[in-house]
Amino acid sequence: MSTKLLSTRAWRPSWLAVLATLAVGLVVFYYFTGADATLPVRLVPQLQEIPLMLESVAAGPVRLPIQASGLVTTLTHDVVGPFTAPVAAACLLVLLAVVLAGWTAVVSTLARTAFVAGMVPVIFFLLSLNTESLGIFGSGERYFLYLMLGVVGGGAFGLHAFAESLSLARRGLIMSLLVAAVGGLLFAQSQLPAVETVLQLAAYATPGGAVLFALLVLWVGVENIRALLWFNTQAEQPGSRFGLWPFVAASLLYLGVLFLYVWNGNTLQLLPGLALDPLVLLLPAVLVSGVGLRLRAPSYGQWVPYAQGMAQLYPVLVMGAAGALAYAFAPTIPRCWWRPAALPGWRCCWWVLVFLFMCL
Repeated sequence: MSTKLLSTRAWRPSWLAVLATLAVGLVVFYYFTGADATLPVRLVPQLQEIPLMLESVAAGPVRLPIQASGLVTTLTHDVVGPFTAPVAAACLLVLLAVVLAGWTAVVSTLARTAFVAGMVPVIFFLLSLNTESLGIFGSGERYFLYLMLGVVGGGAFGLHAFAESLSLARRGLIMSLLVAAVGGLLFAQSQLPAVETVLQLAAYATPGGAVLFALLVLWVGVENIRALLWFNTQAEQPGSRFGLWPFVAASLLYLGVLFLYVWNGNTLQLLPGLALDPLVLLLPAVLVSGVGLRLRAPSYGQWVPYAQGMAQLYPVLVMGAAGALAYAFAPTIPRCWWRPAALPGWRCCWWVLVFLFMCL
C-alpha cells in the first residue's frame, strides 16, 4: 500500500470527529442565539383612551362640544422570560450518552490501573445525576442508580476482563446498546413528564459537564502557543525559526493579549464593534490539539495508546465539553451555576480561571 494512501486514510475524519465538530457548531449556534432566547425583547402594544372633541354646536346662547372616545396605540419594548430550552437539554443528554458509551468502550481496552482510573469519573457522573428524584420504580430510593452502575460499570468490566480480543468498534456497539437500554428504561419509569425529566437530568449533569470543560481547557491550554511556533517555522530566516527565543516570543504574544483583556476590565476592543471573547481562543486550540495529538503521544502513551485509545478519547472529550458549554449558552434553568452570566459578580473570576488554565 502506498504511503500517499496511508496518509490520506490517516487524515480521513472518523464519525467521532464529525460528532465533535457538530457539537462545536452547537456551541457557536447557542453562543449567538442563547441570550436572546433566554430573555427575548418583544414589542408590547398598549392602548390608551383619550377624550376627543370633534365639533361644537350652538344651543341657544352657549355652544356644546361633541365628544368622542379616542384611542392612542403605543409600542414599548419589554423583556419576557427567562425560558428553558428542552431541545438544548436533550442535545446535551444525547451527547453525554455518546460520551459515556465511547469512554467506557475505550477504557475497557486499557490496562488494569488505567481502567480503574478511567471508571472513577464514570461512577461519580452517574452518582451526580440524582435519578432517585425522578421516582423511578415508584420510590425515591437509589435502586435505579445501582442498576445503572451494574449495567454500565459491569458491562465495561466484563469487556475489560473477559473480552480482551474484541475489537474497539464492537465494544462501542455493546456499550451503546447498554447505555441506550438504561436511558430508555429511565424515561419509561420516570414519574415526571418527558420534558421535565430531560431538564432535570441536564441540570444535574451540568457539574459533570463543567469538569469535562475544565479538563479540555487543561489539555489544550498550550496548543495556541504550539500553533504560533508552527507559523514561526514558516519564516525564511532559519535562525528565527527554532530555539528558545522564538518560543518565548510566541508565548509573550499570546499571553500579552490575555493580559490586556484582564487589564482592561474583561474587555479588549480589537476593531470598532468587535471585542475579544476568550472562548474564541479555544477553537484554534482544540483544532491544533486534534491535529497534533499523535505528536503528544510521549506524554500519555504509557497509559493510553494513540491508535486504539487517545484518538477516540479526544473527540469524545471535545464532544462532552462542547455539549456542556452549548447548554450553558442556551436558555437554561438556574441550577446551571457555572454559567458565567448566572453570577455576574463572579464573571471576572471565571475568566481569570480560564486564563490560568490556558496559560499552563
